Amino acid sequence: MENSLLILIIVLFGAMLVLNLYFRLKVMRSYRNMVRAGVQARARDLLSSDALETIVIAAHKESEKEIRTFVKHLKNGFRMTSVLLSLVVLFGYILMRYKN
Repeated sequence: MENSLLILIIVLFGAMLVLNLYFRLKVMRSYRNMVRAGVQARARDLLSSDALETIVIAAHKESEKEIRTFVKHLKNGFRMTSVLLSLVVLFGYILMRYKN
């Protein structure tokens, strides 16, 4: 039981890590496209829906698709990182409970 649980935890952690790296690569690719388009914005403006619409997209109408794609990938990356961190804590707790 303990070995199968350990293997399951390792596999799930590896899968989440690979998925997290995938989203990070998508963020970097989207950021590169924004830089090439000449978009400059503060991080807090990108993460705030109101500021995104009124400041960033209004100033860079021609790059709206790249900006929205970047923000979407960035938020997905944040979500995946928080899920990965939660899983690490949960798996650590499970392993400590089964060791004793």
